Amino acid sequence: MHRKSYMKALRATIFVQGNALISVSLIVSSIRDRFVFGGVVLNNKNKRRRRRTSLYLVVVLVIIFVVTMGVHGMNLSADCDKLSAEQTELETRKKELEEEREEIKNRSEYMKTDAYIEDVAREKFGLAYDDEIIFKAAESE
Repeated sequence: MHRKSYMKALRATIFVQGNALISVSLIVSSIRDRFVFGGVVLNNKNKRRRRRTSLYLVVVLVIIFVVTMGVHGMNLSADCDKLSAEQTELETRKKELEEEREEIKNRSEYMKTDAYIEDVAREKFGLAYDDEIIFKAAESE
């Protein structure tokens, strides 16, 4: 007997987290009027059963793909929320640092003035002008 078969290959690829890749190959056979296999002729009932089984496999693969994409979507949504909160926190920190920088700049400009030099001389060295009188509080025991 002469064997004739007409095969079509359907390859479904499912992407999983990271760089892992699962490639699932499903062979769906397309049979013309008759398929002779080992001298046995497959009738229409067996053909329908094979087609139904192939259809179930395709449906299962599609469900697995959809579930995997759903899980990835939820993970990405959680990551997006975390990054958004971190961005808000960093923007707040940036404003605080800019205010601190402005204070340092103002203090630096004040330190270049004569008023600052007078204040330091009065506080640290107890200096005064000739016409000034210094009063010191008595320390209580």
